[in-house]
Amino acid sequence: MTRHRLAITLFGAGLLACAPAEDGTDARGASGDTIAEAAYTSPPGMSPYRETELTAHGRLEGEVRLESSARDTLVVVTRNADLCGERVPEGAIVAPQGGLMNVVVWLTDAREGKALPDSRRFEVTNTRCRLHPRVQGVIVGGTLNVKSADPVVHETVVRVTGVANALATVTQNGDGQVVPLENVLARPVRLELSCRTHPWTHGWIHVFDHPYFVVSASNGRFVLDSIPPGEYTMRTWHERLGGTTREIRVENGSVTRVEVKY
Repeated sequence: MTRHRLAITLFGAGLLACAPAEDGTDARGASGDTIAEAAYTSPPGMSPYRETELTAHGRLEGEVRLESSARDTLVVVTRNADLCGERVPEGAIVAPQGGLMNVVVWLTDAREGKALPDSRRFEVTNTRCRLHPRVQGVIVGGTLNVKSADPVVHETVVRVTGVANALATVTQNGDGQVVPLENVLARPVRLELSCRTHPWTHGWIHVFDHPYFVVSASNGRFVLDSIPPGEYTMRTWHERLGGTTREIRVENGSVTRVEVKY
């Protein structure tokens, strides 16, 4: 069986133990916003991702659950309240029936496997002074279309998490406008999007150099398929709750099931 191993170092706060799942335990830290952890590619020296014919493969299924007392707080809107609403949630802790959405899940050491998607055009839209999707994963080298569905001024700023200088700033003066950005998805990093005119507006784009990533659905569930058999490091990230790390094993023709708890 092929083995895929990667040592993960978390900077900042120490690791905290999470509850065990069927096939491993989570290590959770509050340092998920450091630049070191924003790099969604393999460390220098590891080979680039390679597409291969899959003669054997397995599947990863899981659910992210919110079991802590963390909840959103409301921010008072100071501009365009007629469109944006008088109050908006500060974060994205949305967990109907305990399932936590908008959690990014990926395999850090996936260096070969299924084909990369042909489409490399992605988008984010300002709608009622919020970005949709709020969290997404994309493939490196694509084009990002920044759209506006609002009849107000938006100034969308795109930067690498933890870096002060902006990669791009998009000013839009009304609904229906689309601005393509050709260079912001050039390397595997985590991007943070904000709006200068509406400071409560936030979004995140995770840029990967491989296809083994997913964002948890509204019920907290996620699926990664066509994974070559082996051992991997699985990581998760939530914008307010931080990240987790665990080792998983994928076997041919089998489903590996995990539960992540925040």
